[in-house]
Amino acid sequence: MEQKKKQFQPQSKEYEIALLQKGDPEFKELKEHLIPLIKSALNHFIMSKETYNQLYKEILEDVSVAAKRFLKSGRQDKDYKFSAYYTWYISQRIEQAGDKVTKIKK
Repeated sequence: MEQKKKQFQPQSKEYEIALLQKGDPEFKELKEHLIPLIKSALNHFIMSKETYNQLYKEILEDVSVAAKRFLKSGRQDKDYKFSAYYTWYISQRIEQAGDKVTKIKK
């Protein structure tokens, strides 16, 4: 039986804020929520399995940093969601990989 890939399910701003404010210093539930977003972003590029795994690990580690900055800055009071804010962190990691990744043309 073929396993379906889990797609990112956008949630409300309030849902994401609740995940941010749970008091978990590791932001485990928030990371689980964002894993499909991370995988989807990485799958838009061609790269070695080693590069994919390294970027995945780095981007996942960025969740805690981004969450703390998001909360500290007061951005949760703005009109955009954490997941939208976090996409900048994803793009920065991919950009830093440079010639190790190639954009897939659609």
